[in-house]
Amino acid sequence: MNAGEMQSAAETNACRSTNKCVNNGTLTWVEFQRFCSEFCAKASSLRDDWLFRTLKEDEPGHSYLEKRMTTVGTSIVSMATTISTHEEEELEDPQDDTQVVPTCNGTLVTKEYHVLYSLSYAVPVLYFNMWTQGGSLLRLDDIWRQVPLTFREEMHQNKWGTISQQEHPLLGRPYLYVHPCQTESVMKLANWNSPKGHGNYLISWLSMFGPLVGLDIPLAYAQPKQPNQ
Repeated sequence: MNAGEMQSAAETNACRSTNKCVNNGTLTWVEFQRFCSEFCAKASSLRDDWLFRTLKEDEPGHSYLEKRMTTVGTSIVSMATTISTHEEEELEDPQDDTQVVPTCNGTLVTKEYHVLYSLSYAVPVLYFNMWTQGGSLLRLDDIWRQVPLTFREEMHQNKWGTISQQEHPLLGRPYLYVHPCQTESVMKLANWNSPKGHGNYLISWLSMFGPLVGLDIPLAYAQPKQPNQ
């Protein structure tokens, strides 16, 4: 372990012992891993399908969160039932939560989300792809129709400055991603580390940035941490 990693680990241990992390809007790699672990434990308790994948052990930036879900639409503008990856073969017994999927045309639409760590920005970055049952990727205009109206007008002025396409840093395939340039300033204003809060940076971050691209985080994630957690 080099000096930088030792300092990062020391800061994280201090944060754990006091439960009062300084919120400067950014994360260390060690903190990102810890929050991913806590997030996955919470997801498991809620039966929400998130995975934490590691491609290279002890290599900063080479682990990420992943969620894949499939939606079933009945028309171009329709209510679609969200189905977890464990239930894709049991369409007759869907979950209750629904969301609008404007462009499925009665076909299945698969959405895949990855939460990576940006070493340059020191914040998480949301990568995603969406494709139809036939394997065709959704167009950017289709994806933009899923942005809530409260954000759409402001973001429409700078589509590609907010959402861009580039090669996935770990998988080497084209993915869309939410640009991280505003993440630090936004997260400085978040209240995730308050004494009565849930105590997880990623929950607050996903709650704010996920809905922009059709990823909603259940309110149960935001329940305050118990005193012994």
